[in-house]
Amino acid sequence: MSSRRAEREVRRQAREQEVRRQRQRARIRWWAWRAAVGVGILAGLVAAGYWAVARPQRSGARVGDHWHARYEVVICGTRRPHLPTTPGGVHTHGDGVIHVHPETAGQAGTNANLGEFFRTAGSRFFPSSFTPTSIQLPGDRPYKNGDPCPDGRPGTLRLLVNGRSEPTMDRYVIQDGDVIRVEFGSE
Repeated sequence: MSSRRAEREVRRQAREQEVRRQRQRARIRWWAWRAAVGVGILAGLVAAGYWAVARPQRSGARVGDHWHARYEVVICGTRRPHLPTTPGGVHTHGDGVIHVHPETAGQAGTNANLGEFFRTAGSRFFPSSFTPTSIQLPGDRPYKNGDPCPDGRPGTLRLLVNGRSEPTMDRYVIQDGDVIRVEFGSE
């Protein structure tokens, strides 16, 4: 009899030990899961903070600022004449330079954009929402994506700012010292 009791006792202790191991594993999994979530949240906060500090600021000029950006418009490989003198807080003197000096809050910030500059000069991007696919300069026809250039190849409208492609096109907020190139042509 005593050996049966001993066997039962050994089995009982083994079951209890297994239950303790399972509980301990469950506790470890519980803490590991929470630690992983915490690390993920912390990594997200660090990344968001870095992005907020490291990304270029595109807030635009404020009332009283006086910024300059050079620009050129190239259609099918031909540089177009500078736009004529224009009025407003985002204007040109016909010299290939965009002058940004907002006089009111309505001309400042994100309103000091490339679309506003071209509108005051009598030019337009089409459509005026999302990414424009055509441009019309004063006294000229519209140039639409896919229209052929004289070499017979289809043209595409694109904006380069400081040598880099800029997808925002007419919503691009002009920054001091920018070099802006609006071009329609084959790539």
